[in-house]
Amino acid sequence: MTLVSPRLEYTMAFDFSRTTSFRLRTKLLMKKPTIDYDKEADVLYVSFGIDEPSYCEPLNSFVLLELGAFTRQPTGFRVIRPRKRDINKMTVKVGKIIQRRIKTVEKELQDREEVVKNAIKQIGQMKELANVG
Repeated sequence: MTLVSPRLEYTMAFDFSRTTSFRLRTKLLMKKPTIDYDKEADVLYVSFGIDEPSYCEPLNSFVLLELGAFTRQPTGFRVIRPRKRDINKMTVKVGKIIQRRIKTVEKELQDREEVVKNAIKQIGQMKELANVG
């Protein structure tokens, strides 16, 4: 599995068994990040250019992290009333939170891969299915 910078692509590939041709391959192409500021509402919108439906999870009272509905990976974030904040400190904090989120999802994917490997192994050992075919 490779997770790289927003201007490249995510590639996730799992090979669950040597004897099984089951392969899951997902590619999520990423575009250039976009930054928009709504002066009237005083909201900063940052999108990482990922074409995935997203939902917002509040990090605190003024930062919302946008997460992909399917991958739960960060797709962007919003800052409410950025003119009232130290934008440099805030972006460093958001960057650290996003990196932690990516590591958490990577761990969950590794755990899921192990569960799938075990399930496939158990299916191969089922006596009830040995003579099917």
